[in-house]
Amino acid sequence: MQLWMDNDINYQKYKQRLKNWPNEKRDRVAKLVTDIEENARIFVDTVLKHYPEIADLFKELRIEDDVVAQAYTCEVFLEVLPCDTLIGAINKAGIKLSDKPSKKKLIHDGRFSHALNQLAIKVYHLNPKKVDKVFKLMLVRKIWKFSRRIKEGGWVGETLDRVGPESLLDSGRPDLPKGRVGRVFTPAHQGRGPVAGHATGVSAYTRPH
Repeated sequence: MQLWMDNDINYQKYKQRLKNWPNEKRDRVAKLVTDIEENARIFVDTVLKHYPEIADLFKELRIEDDVVAQAYTCEVFLEVLPCDTLIGAINKAGIKLSDKPSKKKLIHDGRFSHALNQLAIKVYHLNPKKVDKVFKLMLVRKIWKFSRRIKEGGWVGETLDRVGPESLLDSGRPDLPKGRVGRVFTPAHQGRGPVAGHATGVSAYTRPH
């Protein structure tokens, strides 16, 4: 997962260069694009191993053939999975529901916000320079509700320990520190072994005590 997160920020830049750069320079850029897409595929395959149900979400979003959009979807899914409420997920994404000025700073997860923004651009074919929050809200609601449907019958916290780093273990509640997620049942955990972080590119995470 870390390999994907470290490199995805350059993906759109490289894709644009493939269109604009002269032919003699495109081969190197094409290799960079391919490497990023391969890291995305490794991450998606790992999440599918633990949550095969997420393939249905890919279909709902019509991104079955876009591995990069799938990787962003997996990120958003893992981020909202520990959130007990929809408003917790919305706050964690850094989406302000009110346009009224406020002195209170909205504490949010920057990586989550980035993944959500990129996913909205891909799913709704938006201008990258102008992504209205209504599109991000639609995605958060859809993916959070999807996470509720599969969150019955196992331990979400233990599964997340093996799928993502500490940043993914934030419930979205300010009264809980990062890395501490309430135990909630989900069938995704049952009978599924640990993720080998070095073999898959997914960072292993140990819950702090």
